[in-house]
Amino acid sequence: MILILGAMILGFTACSNRKTVDPNPVVRDNIIHLSTAIKNVREEMMLSELVDSVSYIPLETNPNCMLGNYQRLTFSPQYIFYSNYCFDWNGQFLFRIGSQGQGACEDIYAHVAEIVYLNNHFYGNASKIIEYDDRGKCTGKELSWYAQKTMDTAPVGRMVNKVCFAPAGENLMFYNFPDTVYFINTDYEFVAKRSMMPWNRKGIAPSMESVKYTSYYKDTTLFYNFYTDTVFTVTPTSLIPRWVVELDEELRFPTRYLYEDGLLSEAFKCWESGNLENAKMIKMLDHKY
Repeated sequence: MILILGAMILGFTACSNRKTVDPNPVVRDNIIHLSTAIKNVREEMMLSELVDSVSYIPLETNPNCMLGNYQRLTFSPQYIFYSNYCFDWNGQFLFRIGSQGQGACEDIYAHVAEIVYLNNHFYGNASKIIEYDDRGKCTGKELSWYAQKTMDTAPVGRMVNKVCFAPAGENLMFYNFPDTVYFINTDYEFVAKRSMMPWNRKGIAPSMESVKYTSYYKDTTLFYNFYTDTVFTVTPTSLIPRWVVELDEELRFPTRYLYEDGLLSEAFKCWESGNLENAKMIKMLDHKY
């Protein structure tokens, strides 16, 4: 009897230790498939398919934080920024960051500076990078982009086309469009760089400041390079590929158009006159972006 019970126990144990094999395993990859979705656009989509929740956050209104119609609303995991006005995630106005002017601790473009929060300090980036304490007061550490002489590695001589500014671990990163991402520490020393695309020309590339290159996922900064359709995780000194956006060739923005100065100039003139839809470049790109 004891032998029979022992055999039964061993049998049950063996069965419980067997791994169940899923006949239809889900294979996860790092590719975001967009071509099919773009070619088969749905007229309606449930919001729950895109987000887990939606929050309505009315921003405080008082004489110290009257907001205009300038569309420069940015976010960090800790704060909401409208221009250089700082709000918490309850919508309460906290303070303004930076002073407009041409003196020490001032920036003539302070009201449109890109602001990031890192290690209990704010950093405003416009014609200067200026460090502020956790109350938005200047600490005295600043770097003027137009007087800096250590920019020899810059493709156009100076960092004149900075379109992105974000935390990178304990460092800061910025994108000198279109070719190079640079990493600097909080003493404003260059510590690394990452090439994005070839750019051997002396002229300035057309600005792409309206494009959102960075976002946040929990405590991680993400960077999107739309020339390679790749989403990167930002580290203190590099970019690590995280996802690749799959787009058919006819849906991709043709890189060669970046080099067509004549087309870009003509498109800019059309935009100034309010006739952008008539620009030759726009017609060439129609239905391709």
